[in-house]
Amino acid sequence: MPNKTEERPTKKYSGFVQSVGITCILIFIIIWSFIPYPLVREELDSTPKTILQNAYILFDDLVDLLPQRYWIICIQCMILMNMLFVYIGLPIFNDAVLNVSLDDLRTITDSKTTIVEFGSHEEFMRRYAHQETSGVYDIPITKVSIILHGLHKSKDI
Repeated sequence: MPNKTEERPTKKYSGFVQSVGITCILIFIIIWSFIPYPLVREELDSTPKTILQNAYILFDDLVDLLPQRYWIICIQCMILMNMLFVYIGLPIFNDAVLNVSLDDLRTITDSKTTIVEFGSHEEFMRRYAHQETSGVYDIPITKVSIILHGLHKSKDI
């Protein structure tokens, strides 16, 4: 039985193959997006004479087998919008909707807690905005519970 500390070389190879494959797909999509649609079909007469003309016709036929370019641009735009939503929209949603307020039962406070309460924006700016923090960070209670009472890893597993 192999030692658990040994790394399997297949993970290295699969990661390399994935990165090379994704790079090749990206290069293919970029080339496919920028080549003119009827590549050289109109310029060639019915009987191609050189190997280069045959290659152009073969490449032109391969491009005809692919979906329309509109779809590749549409899919790229959809992927970009999904990335923007994940990087911008979800953190905003998490901050605005999923964070619990300080007076919620799920928020644990003690007698040393300083809760910032203010009546107006000007009061907040005057009293709290330009002062340094205490340097103590709130720790989510779920993380504390996992560390203190979570499943411990057994040495015999």
